[in-house]
Amino acid sequence: MPRAQTALQEEPSFGDASAGTSRSLTQSFVRTSNLFTKFVEAWGGFQGSFRKRARLFEQGHRRTNINVTTYSANAFGPNLIGKKARGIQSAPTSVLNNDALLNLSANGYGATGFAAVDSAVISMRANENWTDTAQGSVINFSTTANGTTGPIQRMTIGSNGNVGIGVFGAQANLEVSNANNASGAGMIFATTFTTAGTSLFVGRRARGTGIAPTAVLAGDNLAGYLAQGYGATGFSGTRGGMFVRAAENWTDTAQGTSLAFNTTSPGTNTPSTRMVLDPFGNLGLGGPTNPNNALEITRSGADSTILLTSFGGSTAFVGAGARGTSATPTAAQLGDPLAVLAGTGYGTTNFSDVNAAVGLVAAENFTDTAHGTAIGFLTTPTGSITPAVQMALLPNGNLGVGTPLDVNGFPTATDKAQFFGDVRVGNAGTNGCIKNFAGTGIIGTCVSDRRFKKNITPFGATLDRLTALQPVHYFWRASEFPEHHFGDAQAYGLIAQDVEQVLPELVVTGEDGFKQVDYSKLPLLTIQAVKELKEENEALKQRVAELERLFLATRTTGARH
Repeated sequence: MPRAQTALQEEPSFGDASAGTSRSLTQSFVRTSNLFTKFVEAWGGFQGSFRKRARLFEQGHRRTNINVTTYSANAFGPNLIGKKARGIQSAPTSVLNNDALLNLSANGYGATGFAAVDSAVISMRANENWTDTAQGSVINFSTTANGTTGPIQRMTIGSNGNVGIGVFGAQANLEVSNANNASGAGMIFATTFTTAGTSLFVGRRARGTGIAPTAVLAGDNLAGYLAQGYGATGFSGTRGGMFVRAAENWTDTAQGTSLAFNTTSPGTNTPSTRMVLDPFGNLGLGGPTNPNNALEITRSGADSTILLTSFGGSTAFVGAGARGTSATPTAAQLGDPLAVLAGTGYGTTNFSDVNAAVGLVAAENFTDTAHGTAIGFLTTPTGSITPAVQMALLPNGNLGVGTPLDVNGFPTATDKAQFFGDVRVGNAGTNGCIKNFAGTGIIGTCVSDRRFKKNITPFGATLDRLTALQPVHYFWRASEFPEHHFGDAQAYGLIAQDVEQVLPELVVTGEDGFKQVDYSKLPLLTIQAVKELKEENEALKQRVAELERLFLATRTTGARH
């Protein structure tokens, strides 16, 4: 028996015999392949009066092939065409919806024989009842899962060109689903193995037609990633997703874009835009379609809140300011805002500019070793729309309230706390106290209840020491000690070194080595001195009274004689 046997037998054609043309299987040969028998049927015939049915049978270590070769001077190539009609050859009728027009099937030998059904199929079928002008078709692709024997339809190309993977009757140009196997999830992977490329999903949009496209316009969606879900009776419309949109009318040199993110609130079925990234990098959360700032948050009927939470770390809002550009930054200068927390409100017709703010500003021209900063607090007076600096914390830690600005527009404060205006303390009536570091009242209505005190002892004699003090008028040496910000007007008080000679408990030496006087104790010492004067006065009054008594007694005695 020869190693390969080929049999060709002619059969009548279902084609149109009047066409007067024929096509035959031009080449058929056998090459090395499988260890078992293969049986292949190839149907030929193309608009001919007959067709040839070729049966190729191979047994041994070779494989069976069908080659169809065309040599021509035009662009036509070989075709494998299946023709289907209902009825009979002499009286054919039109195919009906779902009729197979051509199947390309594969079968294999198992343990005891060939399978009862083909394990892989490409099936071309009618998608409607055919007429001479309505001939819709689909192509179905089926495979058999490992460990099973029945093929399952895996992919469909619909009559509208939609491709369904895992689903029949795709509702979009491409639909991926697990509906046909009910396992796993409908997923799409794009994997790239290269040192330079990446995996991409690209959406393209044009107006006009495929033959004559025109430019997209501002607001046109260029691409979208959207989601639907199954409700009580069917799949919903899109209920959330991301759109890439044209931000202007496009030309070849102007192609601005923005991103919009939509979600649907619970209990509703209408999606709304929740976040927008505009062409300039401004991000709007909560609805603004055209954010005017780097980050703009809007809520309707609810609070707009930013919450920072950290577990095991810290939370921070950091502002960084520089001059120049992001590519070539330059140093911040005196008065430049580094970060601002500001608030404003809606007037009669629109939102105003900033009405209140806490601003962090550069307090000097920055270098890599000099970063002086200050914090200013701004409010807007009633009946005005212009905010002003009302309080400032300066680089040296001085706090100015109601502070004026210097020639550079920078707030001032010459002491740790300086109030440019009246100061009121207390919370009711005439109470209110200003204390020293030890908690002792300096001025005002201060707590002095006996129940708070222990080791109580009265003052000793003070009058002589107090009267030894010499109050003086003087002028500060302001130009020699500018860091103290002394005034130029004539002042009055005591000289610390003189006080130290008689009342050393009133004098302390500061960290800078200069002496200071505790003026707050002078009123108490004065009280003690007044008491001493009163005692002396009472004694003098008693002495005068005694002298008057003696004088009167002497006069009475002299009169008798």
